[in-house]
Amino acid sequence: MNKEKGLIAIIVIIVSVVLTIFIAMWLLDTTGKVNQGNYRISDIIIQSGATVTEVQDNSVKIEKLSGLFFDVSQTNEVTIFVEANTKIASMMLDNIKISDPVLKGKMSLAQKDYEKYDITQDLKSLPLYLEEKDGQYKICLVIDNDKVITDKNVSDDKDSIPYSGEIFKLWNIPVSDLTFDVSFELIITDESGTKVKTEIKLKMPAEEMLESGMSILKQDASKYLFTIQK
Repeated sequence: MNKEKGLIAIIVIIVSVVLTIFIAMWLLDTTGKVNQGNYRISDIIIQSGATVTEVQDNSVKIEKLSGLFFDVSQTNEVTIFVEANTKIASMMLDNIKISDPVLKGKMSLAQKDYEKYDITQDLKSLPLYLEEKDGQYKICLVIDNDKVITDKNVSDDKDSIPYSGEIFKLWNIPVSDLTFDVSFELIITDESGTKVKTEIKLKMPAEEMLESGMSILKQDASKYLFTIQK
């Protein structure tokens, strides 16, 4: 009986040691765990509109507005603010995915004021230049559908046109023909080499662009949590 009790005690001790080791390893392995204490997305704002360009020959006399022809690009600016309790060494976008709208011109992506890239299957990542503003890191992305409309005129009964997103209404183009989805992983590396990431999913432009010429929408930033990577 004493031998059985002793054997049970030994088994309990071994199991306790093994469990302690596994728990310690789990606590030390931070991969995939939420690291919201160091980094937090405080705001995501999407601003959508359009640029309208006259493309007619200036040497030709135009008597009616219907004699003018226009190119129209649909423009989007995504601004992301990141609060950081530790200094950021670098940031990048990875696993970039941008769907095609029904009406597609030349799709492009850029960090504002920097090089523009055509959106192709080969565009998977984008290193970001660091910009601090008001104690936060600011990321400003420009995602455009360039020349979604080309060489198009308006009907004879029009005596004015809006040089904004409202112009799509003149040709009865619904916002659903312009809408596309964007997703990417925002990866942050601190000065110690630790990496965290969060996946961001967005849709643009909004219906308000057709009604007001421009739409400015704040997204729910609270759902984007950073997790630690190896």
